Amino acid sequence: IDLGYRVVGPALTLADGLIAAERGDCDAALVDVNLTDGTSLPIAKMLVAKGVPIAYVTGYGDSITRMGFPPAQVLTKPISERELAAILKKLIPAAPNDL
Repeated sequence: IDLGYRVVGPALTLADGLIAAERGDCDAALVDVNLTDGTSLPIAKMLVAKGVPIAYVTGYGDSITRMGFPPAQVLTKPISERELAAILKKLIPAAPNDL
C-alpha cells in the first residue's frame, strides 16, 4: 500500500531503533513493542522525549502502558490498510502531498 509517506525503517533491533530515533528524521513513528532482541521501550521513550508522535503496533493491546511504555495510540495486530492509513493521518495531520 502506498499512502504517500516515506518509510524510514524498519528497525528490527534495539540498537537500530535507537540510532533511527536519535537521527530524528521522521515526522511520526509506528513502534512495535517486541523487537528481535527485547522491547522497544527505550526507543519509545526517546521518540516521545524528542516530540515525535508515536503509535504502538502490538498484540498486547492497551496493557503496554502497565509495562512502562509512554501513553500513545495502540494498533492491535493484525492491522488493516484502513487502520494504518487512519493512524498515520492522526499522527501526521498534513496530507503527504502537503509535506
